[in-house]
Amino acid sequence: MSPKILPGRLVYINPGENGPLRLFETSGLVPDTPYMTLSHCWGNAIAITRFNKIEYLWIDSLCIIQDSRQDWEKESSLMKDIYSNTHCNIAASHATDGEMGCFVSRTLSGGSVMINIPVTFKADNGLHPGIWEARDTGSWLPEVINSPLWERAWVFQEDVLPPRTLYFSSKQIHFMCDHVQVCELYPKTWSLFKRRRREPVRAILRSLMIRGSENKVDFPRARTAISLWHDMLNIYTRCDLTLESDRLIAISGLARLLQPLIPGRYLAGHWEDNLIEQLLWKARGAGSRSATYLAPSWSWGSTTRSIWAPESNQTNDILRTLLYYEEPENKVKTQLAFIRDVEITTTNGDPMSQVTSGFLRMDGVLNLIVLDGEYLNPTAAENLLISEDVWREKLIGKYCFVPLIESGWRDPEYRYISSKGLLLRPTGKEIGHGQELAEERAYN
Repeated sequence: MSPKILPGRLVYINPGENGPLRLFETSGLVPDTPYMTLSHCWGNAIAITRFNKIEYLWIDSLCIIQDSRQDWEKESSLMKDIYSNTHCNIAASHATDGEMGCFVSRTLSGGSVMINIPVTFKADNGLHPGIWEARDTGSWLPEVINSPLWERAWVFQEDVLPPRTLYFSSKQIHFMCDHVQVCELYPKTWSLFKRRRREPVRAILRSLMIRGSENKVDFPRARTAISLWHDMLNIYTRCDLTLESDRLIAISGLARLLQPLIPGRYLAGHWEDNLIEQLLWKARGAGSRSATYLAPSWSWGSTTRSIWAPESNQTNDILRTLLYYEEPENKVKTQLAFIRDVEITTTNGDPMSQVTSGFLRMDGVLNLIVLDGEYLNPTAAENLLISEDVWREKLIGKYCFVPLIESGWRDPEYRYISSKGLLLRPTGKEIGHGQELAEERAYN
């Protein structure tokens, strides 16, 4: 396990009830110094930290020099360590803005009843009595998952990385760690299987980090990590960002966590390993590219829309393995294009810092096509049918289709093959910099 890394600065909280606060340089502290973190708003965070008998608190708006780009880049590159090493994260789930605190007037009345159901378990050595606890878990959904805090993109990694989190909702306090979830109405511990949409992400991420005897799923780590990354993108890109320029930065902490598990370079939100398939992401809903340069057009980081990332089927893979389900023997999958060269330039050379430029060159087949206006949908279609027959009077523009992956099933009686690829359109720039990649998947 790598040694712990402290943030550059922490707020020192005097144990006394009204003791003074100090901004503290951490260079003189031992790496195991306990501290707490928070997500977004920090009202009442000092009182909570003091109550937990922790002397240090990390607050981004105080611990990062706000008018220093250099300090912001340095400290933002430590987000993985800052939130992974926190003693506990503080999250004001109910808060709609950074001015609100954690504490609100609330009542704990109206809680659901917990029912103990006697059961008998069968084991190798006979029958054993036990108890199932049945209760309504509905409070987690409206109070935490659907809370205003979870709509913020920065909060995504701040929620996944910490080992423990205190959620202050409008009705009660929830506590969650890697093993249990409890709240004031239900203070007894219970397991977290499939508790929320982010829980599979957390569980698989922890499994990757401590890969060993406890992990029952025998997958190559890189494949698992990339599939997990795509699952995270599908959630993260639905969240809101105040600054478009933070699109790639706000998830860089999770990228740094996965980087040791995936061979090759990190390339503006993608991984060099198996990059061809990763190019098949698709933007969802209406929208357009940002007027500000965020990333090269082949990267999902270039758009502010939510995306669908390809091959994000980690949960299905795990279930298939556990159930000993095998893929059909006649399934085929062929790569039709190959990366020749790819480069990303960032502001300071750190691949996970702000992207300033990038390019990708590949070898593949360019198929000149046209789009039929009768079947176009401005909000993007799920599939795009490519036909060899073209009615000239309906042409509205020229594009190129580049097939990347061909997959399907083949047997003596049945054949189904689909090609997934990219739509390109000329940008008027010279070769090497001159193809604008559309955001659609296309099937042939």
